[in-house]
Amino acid sequence: MVNRNRTGTGAIILLMGISGSGKTTLGKMIQSALSKEDRFGVEFIDGDHTRQFIGHDLGYSEQERFLITKIMVYAAALLANNGTNVVVSNIAGKAYVREYMAAKWNDHIQIFLDANIDDCIAHDPKGVYREALKKDPPQVMGLDIPYDRPENPDLVLNPYCESVDQSLAKILDLLHDRGILSRKL
Repeated sequence: MVNRNRTGTGAIILLMGISGSGKTTLGKMIQSALSKEDRFGVEFIDGDHTRQFIGHDLGYSEQERFLITKIMVYAAALLANNGTNVVVSNIAGKAYVREYMAAKWNDHIQIFLDANIDDCIAHDPKGVYREALKKDPPQVMGLDIPYDRPENPDLVLNPYCESVDQSLAKILDLLHDRGILSRKL
């Protein structure tokens, strides 16, 4: 069973990095691993899924991206405050976005997927770069919009330099060390 603190709050685990870095893949894997020993539930909140749920009324301006993030932050806080562990997949490419998250969540784990943009473009699992490169400007974080590297994430992973299983093992070790997983999986 997952250890809970005195207030019964769940953990918030933030996966951040540019599009194509593996946030969704790892997020689903973390959710699966946590759900094997957590009777209180684990939820996965993904930026793309949140955008699909809200509808396509919102574009990709900085303000519209931040609005999506605020919705995700609110949902994660509600779930965690009610004892559910939450895995959040968000680009979180600006320092002020991460500062907002930290202010609203108080405590969370930051995992930065430090992917090389060329690897993400070459693999492009969702076609984000293929579509964006047809536009002028592309308006993609890490491509024409600078990505502000996080200064002190709890864990840095190197997608495309290590396997997904290697990255997951590092994450699960961290979660075990933080008391979120009671046993190593």
